[in-house]
Amino acid sequence: MRTLRTLLALVALSVALASCGSSGKDDSQSSATATTATVATTTTPSKAPPAPVLAKADRDHDNDVGTIEADKNNDSVVDYGHAASPSEQRAITALVKRYYAAAVAENGAAACSMLYSTLEEAVPEDYGQSPPSQPYMRGKTCPAVVTLLFKHFHPQLALEAPKLRVARVRLVEHHGLAILHFGALPERQISVAREGHIWRIQMLLDSEIS
Repeated sequence: MRTLRTLLALVALSVALASCGSSGKDDSQSSATATTATVATTTTPSKAPPAPVLAKADRDHDNDVGTIEADKNNDSVVDYGHAASPSEQRAITALVKRYYAAAVAENGAAACSMLYSTLEEAVPEDYGQSPPSQPYMRGKTCPAVVTLLFKHFHPQLALEAPKLRVARVRLVEHHGLAILHFGALPERQISVAREGHIWRIQMLLDSEIS
């Protein structure tokens, strides 16, 4: 879901949501927080607090307005891997929508069941203690920590999640990037990974595309 106030790397929808109002998990803390063009899962949060995000999208739907040679159509994402097949696109779209539904419902247990296993296992240690994480996320289990995250960002999630649309998905082997639209906000991304035959979320929340 600079984040969606990075759910709108916290973490991603966090930023996008935050903008309007956002796992690798670090990314999730961006919001939903950090850019995940490499889609690598980390276990050490580097951007715990969500940063404010610009709410104005430019021609290529991100918010790199004013930078030198801006509007290159998000090459790091567009050129990442290959487009998902129709069946993979449907599966990942359904996963992302279920995840954000759980986020709006503040259902950490449901959300944790959709996380990539290494991220789920690392959440209590990497995000449930402050430092390195935030005081509002203190907890001893993945469901407890993620529920607190969703509660913290509930206003933004409730506002932006209903507008969620998965615009496209790019894949490299069993890793992927889902590009998200939240109404008129700049595009955001959330990483996913496949375990066996099941796609799982690899960030606690979406992150900004630069």
